Amino acid sequence: MKSQSKEEFPLRGILKSPGCGRKMTAGWTKDELKYCIYYRCIEPSNVNISGAMLHDKLKQLLHYLSFTKLQIEKINRQVTKGLKETVDIRKKQLAVKEEQFKAGESKIMRAEEKFMNDEINDTTYKK
Repeated sequence: MKSQSKEEFPLRGILKSPGCGRKMTAGWTKDELKYCIYYRCIEPSNVNISGAMLHDKLKQLLHYLSFTKLQIEKINRQVTKGLKETVDIRKKQLAVKEEQFKAGESKIMRAEEKFMNDEINDTTYKK
């Protein structure tokens, strides 16, 4: 059965046991005064880890993985610059293709005129 993650147990089914390497489950346990979240190994290995401690570590990790406003602005500038350069290159490529298309179209028109004026035969026109 696949474990379902719940909001209060965000690491359930993701966290792996340091003992056996299998996915850990989570649940509430009562200490002397209150209920606490603990992640525990499914196998009987007595691996129990405090949910409060793990969630705090996760928050710290996510904080370090987050970008600052300055970093986001720099990334945005670089991506925008790269996109503009790509668009410019594509515009130039399109202009070249349009010129090639016009040249081909012009050749076809000249061949049609020559064919219509009996300047070239049917076999030459089809080539």
